[in-house]
Amino acid sequence: MQIGEQYLTPLRTEGMLGWIAADGEEGVAVLDRSREMAAEIERNIASRAIVFSTAPEVISGQIEDTNKPWIAARLRRANFAVTEGPDLPDDGDAIAAAMREAAEERGFGSSSPPAASAPKARR
Repeated sequence: MQIGEQYLTPLRTEGMLGWIAADGEEGVAVLDRSREMAAEIERNIASRAIVFSTAPEVISGQIEDTNKPWIAARLRRANFAVTEGPDLPDDGDAIAAAMREAAEERGFGSSSPPAASAPKARR
């Protein structure tokens, strides 16, 4: 490169030049709307639930699963968007895998206590 020679290079701004050029009021309005959108997303995620049943008797069809529909109905009445998950074996690894999949791949979160401290459902 010689003195006075122009050298052009692409510049990746990831949309930041628009932020730099925005006036103060416009920038504040965009940030406020972004915060509102984030809060709405959090509310939507927090109002979703997935319900699993466990037990070999349920999986084999020896007993009717009344817990999952009962819990799902009550959650729906409380304005949750409910998914009835698959029946799971009484196996900690299988339950953990289903919960991990629900959280990571299906967008469900969990704020419930660990299963060991949760009361057992009556059958």
